[in-house]
Amino acid sequence: MLNELQTWIIAHEKIVDKLLTILAVVIGGLLTYLTTIHNNKITAKRNSLATARDKVLVPLCVAIEDLIFSLSTYSAIPNFLEDSDIQVKTSKVLEFLSADKRVFLDKNIRSQLENYKMLLTALEKILQDDSSRASIFIMKSLEEALRSYDKIDYAMFIYVYIDRESVKKKMLAQSDVDPILLITGIKFEFNDDPENYKSKNYELKNKNSSEVLSALNLGYVNENENDLGLTQDEITFIQLIEFLYESSKEAVLEFNNILSSSQVHECYSQIAEALNNLLSAVLKKIDYITDL
Repeated sequence: MLNELQTWIIAHEKIVDKLLTILAVVIGGLLTYLTTIHNNKITAKRNSLATARDKVLVPLCVAIEDLIFSLSTYSAIPNFLEDSDIQVKTSKVLEFLSADKRVFLDKNIRSQLENYKMLLTALEKILQDDSSRASIFIMKSLEEALRSYDKIDYAMFIYVYIDRESVKKKMLAQSDVDPILLITGIKFEFNDDPENYKSKNYELKNKNSSEVLSALNLGYVNENENDLGLTQDEITFIQLIEFLYESSKEAVLEFNNILSSSQVHECYSQIAEALNNLLSAVLKKIDYITDL
């Protein structure tokens, strides 16, 4: 009986040893397999991140740095709508919101890039709205002032035209504006009946009114002597400008108050801050990928 028990134990010990050996081989193989898969995933992730870094993040970083440098060279806020250099560099940054590039950006960078685009749109709208509001105000004020000008026959309607783009530029430059010098033309409409229509336009043909007026104010020119070769209509235009200069000082002050109360500079500050934050986020991501 004892011999049979010993024989049974020995036989089962051999079986257990074989099972343990097989189990060790299986577990070892499984661990090797899982480790290989894990390492392959890490390698694939690193390769994917490296691709994103080299093809998207680094070019985006360079584009942002280039734009920030260009903005820093301006003494006044550049007009994003007109400045070709800023337009090109801004477009290069916004290109990274396209579907083929944004897939390589994480949520934080995408969000900051979209916020930057939103602020640009807001700046353009504020600039357009506030400059238009100031321009319309001063034109209406000057038209009303000309009602008291007695050297021209009574007109049914009076229209004053100013250079609105110059108003935008002055707003961006944060400098007081003399809108009288931005007048490009004055129109008196004496009869608006189509059959008996009668009007008169006054302007300087191919001449800069501010330069002409500066010369007049400094005493370099006597309009009666016509030192600048002005026509009679151009002399009348100058006289109208001089009349408005003396009679519309309060309107000019209010015009500048409208410009100075604009939120355009606050919005630009937000844009500059957004760009710097975006650059920091991109650099942080580049460093993270590089250190993996």
